Amino acid sequence: ASKRRRAAVTPPAAWRPWVCDGTVAIDVGAAWGDTATSMALAAGPRGAVFALELIPALHHHNVVNALANRNLSRLIPVNVAVRGPGAGKLPKTVRAVRVWRWFSQALPHLRKHVSFVKIDVDALSALTAVELLEDLEAADERPVIKAEWFGGDRKRGCTRETEKVWEAARTAGYGVFAADATTSLESCAAALARARAHDGGAFPGGGGSLYADLYLLPGGISAVARRCPPVLPKSAAVP
Repeated sequence: ASKRRRAAVTPPAAWRPWVCDGTVAIDVGAAWGDTATSMALAAGPRGAVFALELIPALHHHNVVNALANRNLSRLIPVNVAVRGPGAGKLPKTVRAVRVWRWFSQALPHLRKHVSFVKIDVDALSALTAVELLEDLEAADERPVIKAEWFGGDRKRGCTRETEKVWEAARTAGYGVFAADATTSLESCAAALARARAHDGGAFPGGGGSLYADLYLLPGGISAVARRCPPVLPKSAAVP
């Protein structure tokens, strides 16, 4: 990983307002595990984090991280990809999934315990967020969602694909916020203006900002006011 990426590793404490202790989180686009591992530590030994990663070599990093932290957390690496145009040809061993449908079908007993979903799949982040919101619209669960706003997409402006994030959020009863989780982003245009004004201000060496990621909060709740889903029972079967 780059020096900038290593310097920007998120400590477990940063996830704790959203990754509730003893619950489940899903990291979509886990890469080498910099966020998945700290999320798993935030969830604690009774919780679980599913690290979804397309690239086999990066998936293996998550396997190593899971083994190294097995006494402190439950990190479950899954070698799958998200679906979408431009995803490219997948390795023969990897299948593409629609995240919430896949999780609900594969692990229906864990669904009500999901507190947080992080999405970081570059150009497919907006589409993946929209699909997740569409599937959650008819569900009882209301996890907090953190979605990357890919730099390449920001340069293209408010495309139809990005606008759909705001539309799907409103329909599903979610509010769109900056990465500080307190600054409301009423529209893509407003969010884009803030992002362009602040780009390069958040990470060592530049390259991001508090407005480069979007927090999708159910009912516009805050970290203080949010209600955590039920804690995983000790008897729950976790892969």
